[in-house]
Amino acid sequence: MAPEPSSGFDPTTVPRPEHPRPRLRRERWVNLNGAWDFAIDPAGAGPTDAPRTDLGRTILVPFAPESRASGVGERGFIPSVWYRRRVSVPADWQGAAPVVRIGAADYRTRVFVDGMLAFDHWGGSTRIDVDLSRWAGPGDDVEMVLHCLDDVRTGLQPGGKQSARLDSYQCFYTRVTGIWQTVWLEAAPHGGLKDVDAQASAASASLVLTPRLRPWPRARTLRATVRDGERVLASAEAPTASGRPLVLVAPEARPWRPTDPALYDLDLELLDEDGAPLDHVASYVGFRDVEVRGERLLLNGEPMPPRLVLDQGYWPETLWTAPTDEALRRDVELGQALGFDGARLHQKVFEPRYHYWADRLGYLTWAEYPSWGRDLRSPEAARNVLAEWATVVGGVRSHPSIVAWTPFNETDPAVARDPQHGRTVADAAALTRALDPTRGGRPECVGIGGRLTSESVAG
Repeated sequence: MAPEPSSGFDPTTVPRPEHPRPRLRRERWVNLNGAWDFAIDPAGAGPTDAPRTDLGRTILVPFAPESRASGVGERGFIPSVWYRRRVSVPADWQGAAPVVRIGAADYRTRVFVDGMLAFDHWGGSTRIDVDLSRWAGPGDDVEMVLHCLDDVRTGLQPGGKQSARLDSYQCFYTRVTGIWQTVWLEAAPHGGLKDVDAQASAASASLVLTPRLRPWPRARTLRATVRDGERVLASAEAPTASGRPLVLVAPEARPWRPTDPALYDLDLELLDEDGAPLDHVASYVGFRDVEVRGERLLLNGEPMPPRLVLDQGYWPETLWTAPTDEALRRDVELGQALGFDGARLHQKVFEPRYHYWADRLGYLTWAEYPSWGRDLRSPEAARNVLAEWATVVGGVRSHPSIVAWTPFNETDPAVARDPQHGRTVADAAALTRALDPTRGGRPECVGIGGRLTSESVAG
């Protein structure tokens, strides 16, 4: 058998060193990828009240243990894994909370800090944020232990194209357990920005910013500035409060489109009552409008028949995790070289760096959820899906390259006829529209037995 092609991964360097969240960047951060203590629990022990400490192996984060790049390379069923490493807070991080951010870990992740349970997270495709303020300040270090539980055979959790059989078959591939996206430590000021939703319209040249703040807010003013290089296109400020929108108008901004993916720098500052800076986040924005009229997709008011390739987001050595940032960029460039305008991101939530390159290079994307593997006749499975899908949409809806959403795909007809399934699909469509009314359209529904199937697209 011929060897699988190399994906460009270099095991002698710290993997994925670039900032993992280009849309919200702070200057003070530390990449925690690299060698972690690791153990597989073959018995699949359930949630415990204390962390396991006898790990005995090493894994290269952020690659899943099933991948060759991780240094583990075990491809059987792995129901339970443990990770451990010490985390040191830089001594100069005064006035900020040290927050560990885990890009994604499949599926349920319990985080222990110095032996105490600090966080319990359900979902294999959404970020985990753990505030270490209770345990550590500037110059301190803590022991962090992660316990990940994962079993795509239960029907309760989404798995996408992860195989529920021992080996790959048909269009089902190697499973991904535990950490599969970058882990980093970030200095997040108390009361600073937790997130900012940015919705920019080309038709009105307007940008609506909706901030969410961390606990104990002290800021009095949110200031936002849109720049084209050194040139200021728009600037505005308003009293700060979570959920209170700030509107800017930038009439000189060019519309974002595949032939001209115009992006502009966005500086976000929180100021105290004396005007002194409390927090600064660097971001970017693209002005564009998406609309569906009848059977036509319109981008900035003009018909844009989508020519999309199906992208499954697997790499030979690293599985769900791209081996390098350049590999993500190359993925987009290859699609464009073949004549495609974009990609349907099939049965997987792609990492923020992919959406960044799609934004930069002018590549339309149809964002999807890894819905395969769950049985929506189960209320528990439905709850797991709806809760995580809401977080997925909220996390990436500000990317201009995303033009449509696919919560579900290709449900077995026997399952689709169940009333509980139809109810969940309808709930997902309504939830998506509520979370993101800017990608206006209607769900494309296929009827089976008079009920809604999971071909529904909220777009």
